Amino acid sequence: MTNTENYQKDWLQRRVLSAALPNGLLTVESDRWKLQRRALAPLFSRKTVLSFSPAMVEAAETLIDRLYQREGQIVDCSDESTRITVDVLERTIFSDGFGRDPNEVRAAMSAYFDTVGRIDPFDILGLPSVVPRPTRMKLKPTLRFFEKTVDDIIAMRQRRILRTCHPIFSRYC
Repeated sequence: MTNTENYQKDWLQRRVLSAALPNGLLTVESDRWKLQRRALAPLFSRKTVLSFSPAMVEAAETLIDRLYQREGQIVDCSDESTRITVDVLERTIFSDGFGRDPNEVRAAMSAYFDTVGRIDPFDILGLPSVVPRPTRMKLKPTLRFFEKTVDDIIAMRQRRILRTCHPIFSRYC
């Protein structure tokens, strides 16, 4: 928080990381980064992170059981990492669920990171970001999927709030 100027990203890092989220926490810097960091800070407070521990342990135990069942087989560690990430997210931050099959979310996450994790030759050549990147064409449906998922989660939570609204405030709910 105090030495943000020491951690500037070079042009290639910014271009690759901002492929889908140009103003996200991973790509913004200085004051915009501080603003986003402050907004997310409560999610990563010591108390909140410690409250995630039981869910993380449970997800790890589920992973261990799954790996034991596949003893002697080749395991795709990238796939398992994404699976446990989705499992932990669903048990903690998205405790109401994603509103869709977690396997769909996992597949979308894999597609996203497979695409964003690659450096496009156009980036190395320094072509402007308005020039479409052939390697990122499959990213658009994935981003629409994430946007729809987030919209559905917000709508689900709004419905829950309305159902639990105290009668005295009903005209405001």
